[in-house]
Amino acid sequence: MCARNWSGLGRGSNHVDVWFDCVRWIQRIEHLVEQQVTDNPELTTMIEKLRELDVRKELVWLRKFLEKVKSPVVFCHNDMQEGNILLRNGDSEGGQLIEPALENITVDDLVVIDFEYCGYNRRGFDLANHFVEWMYDYKNDSHPYFWSRPEKDHASVKQKEWFVEAYLSTLADSPSYRKRPEDTLEHILIEIEFYTLASHFFWSLWSVVSNSNTLNRAVEFDYWCYGESRFKEYYSHKAKLLKHSIR
Repeated sequence: MCARNWSGLGRGSNHVDVWFDCVRWIQRIEHLVEQQVTDNPELTTMIEKLRELDVRKELVWLRKFLEKVKSPVVFCHNDMQEGNILLRNGDSEGGQLIEPALENITVDDLVVIDFEYCGYNRRGFDLANHFVEWMYDYKNDSHPYFWSRPEKDHASVKQKEWFVEAYLSTLADSPSYRKRPEDTLEHILIEIEFYTLASHFFWSLWSVVSNSNTLNRAVEFDYWCYGESRFKEYYSHKAKLLKHSIR
């Protein structure tokens, strides 16, 4: 149902905000890597691991790789994860809220929040990022305060197809819509495969920078552990795409 939210966001421009964020974060990371080993064990470990990764070189490769699939620029939420999609309160009976049955929920019952990272981006990023978030559960009360599921356990091909079909259906209903060659189920599924890489890379960088900002502070989320998880999934998905000759 949330697919409808993507359909009315317009064609946008060629300006893609997330790449500017990536460059800015990479500059922060490079500054961290330049530091000498400190007496902070956590920071020392992080610096040593970051030295093994040439994230600037990887960003150049990633942007070139993504040029292989056409994806329109639209205004995106860029963080459409479970915590940012809320269900309006249902009816009440005897002071108790009654949640509607799943089959009765409509798009009007949903509220999207947290537009901190919204901006112009490739459509494939926003769609892929949503499905990548199916791999993560942030309700863990214990360290590292999230659960990571293997990629095989996240959205199935059929679930992605349902979502994309709903998006295309609503897109076609817009009076200003003009069909584009890339507005097909098959093409958008390819966009999602490619831009899954961009999602993992973006949030990996974000996690490293966030971790450096919270050192020596009591924060109930392990940003570094989360970043490691996203880097791991990035390289795993990259290997899968290259293995299947998507070069």
